[in-house]
Amino acid sequence: MRLTLEQLKAMDDKQLYSHWRQGNYPFEFLPCHKCLTQHRTWAGGCEHEEHAALVVAASALPPGPQSRWLSERIEELYALRIFYDHLYPQHKQLSKAEQTEQEKVNA
Repeated sequence: MRLTLEQLKAMDDKQLYSHWRQGNYPFEFLPCHKCLTQHRTWAGGCEHEEHAALVVAASALPPGPQSRWLSERIEELYALRIFYDHLYPQHKQLSKAEQTEQEKVNA
């Protein structure tokens, strides 16, 4: 589930850090198994060429993440996640008919 920036800003440091540790939006993993903040800390470990600009952008952030670090930079992190949305797997929106069929299968 994608939380809004306002919902993320409403979290205290501990909640936001837990949200990050669980890999929830906007901190979910890319196909290279790194999240947005890990592209800053382990930039040399990502070999995906299409992530090069993300690595540069994330590397410009100061050291972190720690609980306070996330809350102090949530606006910037959120903006980067939205800007680089095309790098993340996109989940297909089901039509009403597909949702109904999926509900039948799951029942």
